[in-house]
Amino acid sequence: MLRQRSGNEQEQGQIIVLFALVIVVVLAFAALAVDLGVLRNNRQILRNTTDGAALAGGTLMPVDGSIPGAATGVATLVNSTIQTNYPSLRHSGAAIGARCVVGVDDANIAAGACDYTISFRCLIGADSSGPLIARDIPAACDPTKSLGTTNLASYFTGAGPTRSSSCNPFVGDRCNVVVVSGSSTTQYAFANVVGIGSGNSGAVSSAACGGPCGAAPPIINDVEFVIDKSGSMGGDNSGTDPSCPLGCPRIFWAKKAANQLVTDLASNGGIGPTGNRVGITTFSDTTANALGTWTSTAAGLGTTINAIPAGGSTPTALGMQTATTDLSTNARNPVGGTVKRVVIFLSDGRPNPDLGPNGEAATSAAGNQRPTQADIDAYLGSADVAYSILLGVTPNPYPYTIGQGPPLDANINDPAMMQLLATPDTTNPPLTYYFHVVQASDLPSVFHQIAGQILGSGAHLIQLYPTPVVTSSSGPTTAVVITGQYFSGLTSVRIDGIPWTISSSTDTSITVTHPGSGWTPGASGTKADVIVTTLGGTSPITSAEKYTWP
Repeated sequence: MLRQRSGNEQEQGQIIVLFALVIVVVLAFAALAVDLGVLRNNRQILRNTTDGAALAGGTLMPVDGSIPGAATGVATLVNSTIQTNYPSLRHSGAAIGARCVVGVDDANIAAGACDYTISFRCLIGADSSGPLIARDIPAACDPTKSLGTTNLASYFTGAGPTRSSSCNPFVGDRCNVVVVSGSSTTQYAFANVVGIGSGNSGAVSSAACGGPCGAAPPIINDVEFVIDKSGSMGGDNSGTDPSCPLGCPRIFWAKKAANQLVTDLASNGGIGPTGNRVGITTFSDTTANALGTWTSTAAGLGTTINAIPAGGSTPTALGMQTATTDLSTNARNPVGGTVKRVVIFLSDGRPNPDLGPNGEAATSAAGNQRPTQADIDAYLGSADVAYSILLGVTPNPYPYTIGQGPPLDANINDPAMMQLLATPDTTNPPLTYYFHVVQASDLPSVFHQIAGQILGSGAHLIQLYPTPVVTSSSGPTTAVVITGQYFSGLTSVRIDGIPWTISSSTDTSITVTHPGSGWTPGASGTKADVIVTTLGGTSPITSAEKYTWP
């Protein structure tokens, strides 16, 4: 005889079933929460990676605008930085060494071969908050070659310091910003139980500049350049240049470096009464001369620099004393004032005649050209920032035997003495830097680095008007509605790689229609990429932007 279940037993059975269902739901949500946490963490890693990659690329962006050779180097460094920090991100493997570069690898980008893209932009900076005028567009920022005309005002979108334009250095544009954009997909470990296999980070974009673009106006400087033009500067050929294909003497590279500094100053604050100014002191044999360039234009400075000869001995103390007086007399304000006072001392030799011990300031003696400690203190005290640059190899392979003073050892230069010029007076310490440059051909890049420091224009992250982001697309092919953000400055919409006709657009919505006769839609239910291009850039390919063919 079968026993009939009581009501309590039936209730217990129902509770067990309900409990099992609740446990499944709770575990599903817990699994999803864990995977969403991983997704959020991966997005932050991606953000850190694009920031680091953009900053790395920014360090190579010329202050005076990127040229194709520099742009290739920037793209290569960005790519290697990303691959080091987020190796699962895909790239196209473009032959030029750059990876997924907008304007070069567009076919790879459109084909979905890239999880991230590298592009360049032209940012006109903080002065552009009002109507765009000519002085808002620096010479370092010229996007006209890729865009085709000279109507610059129509190229720039955004507001204030975010106003920028597309720029392609590979066709000759001068670009001052590198942009790294991308997205990543995270495969879920637990959420598969509820049918969710992966999640997308969404679009992430970072931009960096190698100069002061997009920031406050550059710092204005009074710069005293002190150059050793002794006989040894006329030799020791290194590097190559069209002017001297078999190698150029040190004085050639010193003048090229000085011109590089002038170019950087002219591009960032200008040269003139309200901009940067440059004084030049040269020394050789028994004289030192301040060349009276404080009122010179950039062109005038170039003419003066290019006329500097090399010959004679090395009166270091006299050169230092003359430069100290020249800067102190002509600077627009005292040390610590609005205009920064900078002194840059370049030499390749020991003082001559030299009666002092190696690596130490000398006591005064008739004819001695080793600076005294008082000379050094006065020199450093004349500036807010002081640079000491020693040029050449030490020890030298041959004796230095100019017949003045006692015999000298095999060291043609004295690094320890030059480093004294970067040892601040403790009573009035400026910022000091010391460079030992072995190959004279490296001097222009050193001076470019110095320009970045004194202009306050080292690589830094900046905020651009954002690239467009597509969050959804739907509707019949006669009226596909695309939603998202940052669609202002719209230039094109591609679905499945084909341009579609734009019917209307706002900053957050676009309506497009199919291309017309001869066009074939995809198979019903399949998905196609939707790519929106604006003056702010190109939307990234994500899981959200897909259009499903009706």
